[in-house]
Amino acid sequence: MKNQLIRALIIRHTTRICVTLVFSCAISAFAQKPLPPDGAAPNGIQNFCTDANCIDSLWMYKRLYKTEPTSPVRAFVSAGELKLSERMLVSRANELFDSNSIIGMMLIEKNRVLFERYKSPIEASSALAGFSMSKSIASMTVGMALCAGEKITIDTKAADLSIDLSGTAQGEATIHQLLTMTSGGLRGTLSMGAWPETGQQIGSTIYSGYKNIPKLVKDYGGRQVKTDKPSELVMPGEEFSYKNMDYIALSLALSADSPQGFNKYFSEYLAPSIGFEAPVYWVHDELGHSYTSTSFHAVMRDWARVAKFVTEAIGDQSNSCYSKFIKSATKTQVKNQSARYGPDFRSGSNFGGYGYGFWTENNAKPSAIYFVGARGQRIAIDPSGQKIMVVFSIDEKSVYDIPRFFAQW
Repeated sequence: MKNQLIRALIIRHTTRICVTLVFSCAISAFAQKPLPPDGAAPNGIQNFCTDANCIDSLWMYKRLYKTEPTSPVRAFVSAGELKLSERMLVSRANELFDSNSIIGMMLIEKNRVLFERYKSPIEASSALAGFSMSKSIASMTVGMALCAGEKITIDTKAADLSIDLSGTAQGEATIHQLLTMTSGGLRGTLSMGAWPETGQQIGSTIYSGYKNIPKLVKDYGGRQVKTDKPSELVMPGEEFSYKNMDYIALSLALSADSPQGFNKYFSEYLAPSIGFEAPVYWVHDELGHSYTSTSFHAVMRDWARVAKFVTEAIGDQSNSCYSKFIKSATKTQVKNQSARYGPDFRSGSNFGGYGYGFWTENNAKPSAIYFVGARGQRIAIDPSGQKIMVVFSIDEKSVYDIPRFFAQW
């Protein structure tokens, strides 16, 4: 009896110590990860998060446009019993998933989900940040605006739509030139997430433009000096240079006099057409302008629904305004010659072309269409085979084998 009492006391004491340690460790871990300031611009995300937290990052943002799902939801079907070739595909997909820092992956063929996996802490209900895959959805939203009968065309000059763009390179560019990143504005660099080379303060808490998109564009909307002729400036349409500023300008162009304009086109036109199953989100600044270059969040199945919608629009034979836009958006509009400006400005090394927010002419599979985001976010579409691959990762190195895998499918 005495021994039992002693053991009970030891267990109680040990449990109390363990609970205290766990609680202390949790508090310590929380204290080591500072919360960002209210409405921090997406480019500042790397100042505040690591690993999967950078992908499952919705908790970071206070200024969000939330779009609720509407009926009908675009449905996928279970693959059912797999054929031998499909079982082999799944086996290779599992090997790829397990050997890399991939945290979410789907394979879909003709609406059948052949493969779907998540890696903790990510799960099916996680709203995942697409980073620059957001540009593809921003482009699709622009297409909705163009087809909505508003006073905007693909050749409209952006400054004619928003006074906030006047006096900037982006404002002098047309909607077509912003979509193709040929505004002639300051080049972006890979080391700064495709922000202008002079934009070291972008995303920093000490820079007021991180929460004010019009100020951001005014500060960094200058025109690029030509590489081969330093005495001349790059004019709209003269070169492709991957940069977030062109896509942020699209938010202002669609917003016009209403900062919520872009989100209205998205939530009222595009979102119901896609048929999401869960809420989706854009981050916006303190004025209400959406961060159209980087900030879209959705669960992985809804990212797949975006790709399915694009696939169906490409195959649409009705010749509708929107199907024509998507067909143009997913074809090469400008050749990717960014390597000529030096390694700091080389973008999309696996792609020979760029459409309207989509990468084209993939080295491994030229007919494939890609959404591309930092840290290894990829969506690949094979329109002819109706094949879709969705990959979320925490490391760009994780996707080195993705184009070859998709090409061999």
